[in-house]
Amino acid sequence: MTVSTSNDFTQTRNDIINRALSILGIKNRGRALTAEEVTDASTALNLFVKGLKASGTYLWKYAEGTLFLVYGQAQYILDGSTANATESFTQTTTTANASLAATTIVVTSTSGFVVGYNIGVIQDDNTILWTTITNIASLTITLNTALTAAATSGNTVFVYQTKISRPESITSCRRRDSSNYDTAMSDLARSDYFNLSQKDTAGKSTQFYYDKQLASGSLYLYSTPDIVTDTIKFTFQKMFFDFDDSTNNPDFPVEWMETLAFGLASRLCYDYGIDPTKSEMIKRTADEMILNLQGYDREDSVYFAPQINLYSR
Repeated sequence: MTVSTSNDFTQTRNDIINRALSILGIKNRGRALTAEEVTDASTALNLFVKGLKASGTYLWKYAEGTLFLVYGQAQYILDGSTANATESFTQTTTTANASLAATTIVVTSTSGFVVGYNIGVIQDDNTILWTTITNIASLTITLNTALTAAATSGNTVFVYQTKISRPESITSCRRRDSSNYDTAMSDLARSDYFNLSQKDTAGKSTQFYYDKQLASGSLYLYSTPDIVTDTIKFTFQKMFFDFDDSTNNPDFPVEWMETLAFGLASRLCYDYGIDPTKSEMIKRTADEMILNLQGYDREDSVYFAPQINLYSR
């Protein structure tokens, strides 16, 4: 017996739709679905997937982010365009002094630097000048915006491409200092944060509150940062991607393919007036599949406890 040695099976949006309508008995062999049937099923599939966010862990959607700080700023808006927060960045240092209004800096390394990327230069006045790269000539970087303060040789420079869009949730934060030492931060409830009497007190950030709204999320820090060489490392959950095109693959592991098809079929039972007995059977199967996978996709925890012998003397 031989095995394929491959592990790349997946399905597209339309594969899932075809499977779901076959489960319902709507799609027969040899019959192509109409454009209206595909459009209706695609809408139902997107609604079904969005609803899954309300339950489950979905470990594959968790990622690590880095927030770059502003002195004395408590609120950071995470919407893909406002706060300087990213999943991946490059860090280096300057190798020459740069004066106020300079538009070029010299750095130790340009590895990971690309024209158009975001670049942040730590300035001597405890601020970060954020702009974009317009040119790279050996180790000399041309900035789209001039420095607003001097930057001494040895100051840190950050470079990244993409800002983080609104997280579904932020589960933990750590403050990392310039020596790469992490300090865990406490998670506050909304009322606990807004009941703090002096939210603008500058110091080492030890607590956080994440406020998820429709278009953006706000990460609040307490105390407000007193130094911009620190960063905030945070664990967050990403949003599920939409099914926009027929060839889009699901934003799910392969073990979810059949579950998505049965979940979609269950949602479409009402649309197609499926017999109640069959409809209930499909729904029960879909619910069992979802429950099994949600139990599978979780972090394992090990607990230790002392053994207590009630009969020992």
